[in-house]
Amino acid sequence: MNKGLQRIAIIASVIWVVVGTFWLHSLLMDERGHLAHQRFGHCIDEARRLPDNRSGAMDTCSAAFEEEWVRDVGPDAPIWGAALINVGIALILGWLALWIVTSLTAWVYRGFRGA
Repeated sequence: MNKGLQRIAIIASVIWVVVGTFWLHSLLMDERGHLAHQRFGHCIDEARRLPDNRSGAMDTCSAAFEEEWVRDVGPDAPIWGAALINVGIALILGWLALWIVTSLTAWVYRGFRGA
């Protein structure tokens, strides 16, 4: 592989590990907390329909959301680990695909040069 392409691939890999990990972590958090978000939205809609004591209902919704979020999402550390493992697997597969493409291209090119 060309040295310039290697440098570009290394820079892209570093960017992917940083950005991809945060992006995947965000997706996993959203997936785990989806039910809590739905319930919170429903609770807020119901609280807006109340003619009075709106702030008390909003506080109740917020407290219920925090409890459900902690229960549904749980500790944050396993999510970071899962995100990093998945990003690493994608990175390894990407490097493998890049190696296969460059090797096949060089092999085909050598075959035409010899003919």
